[in-house]
Amino acid sequence: MTGQKAWGVGFCVGAARASMNRAKRIDAHPLQRKYPQKRSSGIFNMPPKHFINLTNGIETLRVVREELEVQDAMFVRIQSSLCERSAYDKILMETDHNLLLHLATGHPCYVYDLASRSKRYGVPRAIWYGLEFIKYACGYCWFGSESELLQSEVLLRGKNVAGEWWKVMRHKVSKPVKQRLKYYSEFVEELGVQELRAYGVVGRATEYDGCKEIYAKMVRASYELNPSVGTDDQPSKDEFRLRLEESGLRVFDHTDPFEHNIRESAKMKPL
Repeated sequence: MTGQKAWGVGFCVGAARASMNRAKRIDAHPLQRKYPQKRSSGIFNMPPKHFINLTNGIETLRVVREELEVQDAMFVRIQSSLCERSAYDKILMETDHNLLLHLATGHPCYVYDLASRSKRYGVPRAIWYGLEFIKYACGYCWFGSESELLQSEVLLRGKNVAGEWWKVMRHKVSKPVKQRLKYYSEFVEELGVQELRAYGVVGRATEYDGCKEIYAKMVRASYELNPSVGTDDQPSKDEFRLRLEESGLRVFDHTDPFEHNIRESAKMKPL
């Protein structure tokens, strides 16, 4: 083998090794620098997450925090009016990112809401239609339109609408909306999620539909009863900033001369 050929082979081998090392660094845990095992083929034992649907779901806030002892409930807004109009794009565009990320990472997600019209059944349209459509749309974008993991049966009032919604996702939902959902597909793949666990929680029909003043008072009362609100063990602003700085982070403050110097140094110099 000539020197030139030997150099060429050595260069190829070195490049291949460098490429493998780069791939390993990408796969390594960013904090622990440990290489993970093969991706899971099932859902981890994720804790449940709880979401209050605005606005009628606020009535369940006291039960969620006091009786169920859930202090970190989040808020979403799935509008029944959009479901009535079959405004598919708007339903998906208004779906909260917290709900999407927790679904994508395998958490059971419970959405609480109360009906305003269905006095007999007590199930709001935002739950039996809106949440079910969100769940199906996420499965379509995350698992694939032809995947066996995609729901083949979605019952709305006894009718299977899976085939109809498949056509909706394929022909009616816009590309930007699908791209918004597909953003989370990497999380689904990484955690090996094979099932989307979104559940609606309902009860009696509301008596305060449209009374935003009453709902605002309910939210205030729930915070007043929250033991973690207003306690003296909360860190002060300066203490929290110090903790951030110790962790290598900082609070952005546009009035700080330090931030101004950073922005000035980042400006491109004229040619």
